Amino acid sequence: MHFNTTKAHVEMAGARAVNLIAEKAFDTSTYDPFKGDFDLIKLENFIQEHGAAEVAFVLITITCNSSGGHAVFVDAKKMLPHIPFDQFPAQVLANALYLESGVRSVEIGSFLLGRDPDTNEPLESPLELLRLTIPRRTYKNNHMDVVADGLSSVKEIASQLVGLEFTYEPTILRHFTARLKPVK
Repeated sequence: MHFNTTKAHVEMAGARAVNLIAEKAFDTSTYDPFKGDFDLIKLENFIQEHGAAEVAFVLITITCNSSGGHAVFVDAKKMLPHIPFDQFPAQVLANALYLESGVRSVEIGSFLLGRDPDTNEPLESPLELLRLTIPRRTYKNNHMDVVADGLSSVKEIASQLVGLEFTYEPTILRHFTARLKPVK
């Protein structure tokens, strides 16, 4: 998956960032030690469909905020199924966790994904994830207990949480400076 700033730079240059990752990456209920595999069949089909001349380069990222290895991911789509993608369930979950426990996390989903550069329509991410980065040798078990307790408390009120809408939306990297408010 493209790192968000890499995707923005690709699109600002007039190109399209296309993620061709293995389908197992989108199954949050099944364990796999590495879900960041490149899908070579998808790549081959993409090149055949669009022509090699239309592919400027193939980028392979060993780890980024989306393929994992350095974080715990919570499936916000499953925890907040009543919040549609364009009201940013993973951002809602991140906000609720912060308010509940002071735990800072980040949304990896449709809010981060942005809009289609050609149509300006909102892009729906195949995953709505809350990412909890776990630095090595920094946190102790009691820190993890605070995170788990916070998520457990948020889960108890999940059905009461509402989606978000923009009060300000920048065109590039909107998740850095956008302003949101609860949907009424």
